Amino acid sequence: MAPGNSRSRSGAPWDARPAFDVLTALDTPAWAALLGLIDQLPTMHAGLGATLTGATSRIEITAFEFISENAQIQQVREFMQVLPDRLR
Repeated sequence: MAPGNSRSRSGAPWDARPAFDVLTALDTPAWAALLGLIDQLPTMHAGLGATLTGATSRIEITAFEFISENAQIQQVREFMQVLPDRLR
């Protein structure tokens, strides 16, 4: 959707998934983590932890957890804080 379109501003977050594809060139694990966070049933993809720790090992595309604990919310907050620096 175009930035000026009211539907894009009031639509469901998961409708924005295609706009995130540009991030794959910068940081694929962060991209996967963000897609999980904006999904209809938000999840913590293993890419979130990899982004926080700087891990370089292989991450399974199906590795995720449903967000159900306060500690996970804290990890999401930390991820969002470090993400701008990781994408530079």
